[in-house]
Amino acid sequence: MKSIPEIEDRLLSDEYFSDPYPLFAELRNRAPVYWSDKLSSWLVTRCADCEDMIGDSSTFSSYGRVAYLLDQLPDDMQEEIEPLRKHYAVGLAHSDPPMHTRLRNALKELINPITARARAESIREQVVGLIERIESGLRFDYIADFAYPLPATVVADVLGAPREDIGKFKAWADDIAGLFEYGGKMSPDAARNGVRSLSEIRKYVIDLLELNNNSTAPTVVAALANPEDRFAALSEQEIISTLVTLFVAGHETTTNHLGMVMKTLIDRPDLAADLRENPSLIQGAVREFLRHEAVVPRAWRMATRDVEFKGQTIRKGQMVMAMLGSANRDPDAFDRPDSIDIRRPTKRNLTFGSGIHICLGSPLARTESTIVIEEVLGRFDKLEHADGNFAWRRDMALRGLKALPVKFRAA
Repeated sequence: MKSIPEIEDRLLSDEYFSDPYPLFAELRNRAPVYWSDKLSSWLVTRCADCEDMIGDSSTFSSYGRVAYLLDQLPDDMQEEIEPLRKHYAVGLAHSDPPMHTRLRNALKELINPITARARAESIREQVVGLIERIESGLRFDYIADFAYPLPATVVADVLGAPREDIGKFKAWADDIAGLFEYGGKMSPDAARNGVRSLSEIRKYVIDLLELNNNSTAPTVVAALANPEDRFAALSEQEIISTLVTLFVAGHETTTNHLGMVMKTLIDRPDLAADLRENPSLIQGAVREFLRHEAVVPRAWRMATRDVEFKGQTIRKGQMVMAMLGSANRDPDAFDRPDSIDIRRPTKRNLTFGSGIHICLGSPLARTESTIVIEEVLGRFDKLEHADGNFAWRRDMALRGLKALPVKFRAA
């Protein structure tokens, strides 16, 4: 299939980043498996097709994705970016079975729904502490002052890093996320920034592992620094790469989700009122908010062989992106998909992925979101925007707001 000029013109536009859903709808109807020259990737937009693609790791692999991006950079940069190539050759997010199975089986003992429930009281204390800093009626940036520090602190606690280091996580996460913001292509500047930040965070992780030698703390770093039998099969490079992923990705997605939830509650005071009156609906509402705004808009894979997929020929070595934000708005999968229905019957969506790579931290994210909604709606009668202009991330890999100026008013 050839790229369609009018679709290419809209991809990566301001319109796309502020509201990609009209374009997703057009792609589902017109070209559900679409090759984009601009993104150097196939885009899969129907829910069932996304599930089929993600579920076939032997054909659509998580391994080699970063190498695909690096190979497109100039020859005179290849030595400079070699640290990126080595780092992303291993690790939980960039592998398939059997490597992925070993890593995931070890980590799911440390990060799981039981972990989330055990952390709920601590998370609530952090939420209350952040709320107590809010002055009724005064403007503040919900992203910078609330939606970032909460999940970053939770990640620090779970992994085993000092809370005072969370400011470092943001800078590293921004640079490393920048490697993937344009889909199937990487800019030279992003690669250079990524090399620098990757070097810094890898040193941080190595130092943290050394500090936790002989530690009995109930944290991920302590467990991996003192491997028992279940962790003995993990190599040092696998541990470092995976911890980097957890430090970078473990909070950024939740920050974006919390920002989108608050924007929705402000835009829809009827929903906020309904949830105040019916707090038992909050957990279901969190699932619906996650479906309606997929803060990880795509899952990306590499074709391991030539394959006929939904009527299109995908060649070995091409990138394929399952557009999760589109899948969650597919009318063949969800009734009235563009509407928010906090009483929608529970149905799995693809925001946290699917299959063997489904997000380990999703129970923590849902717990944080549930507690935030409970505490904010319980303490403030009115939530409002302090500025009607919204700056969206220009990022194919992460959807969210850069800032959200708000005012909360107590009774």
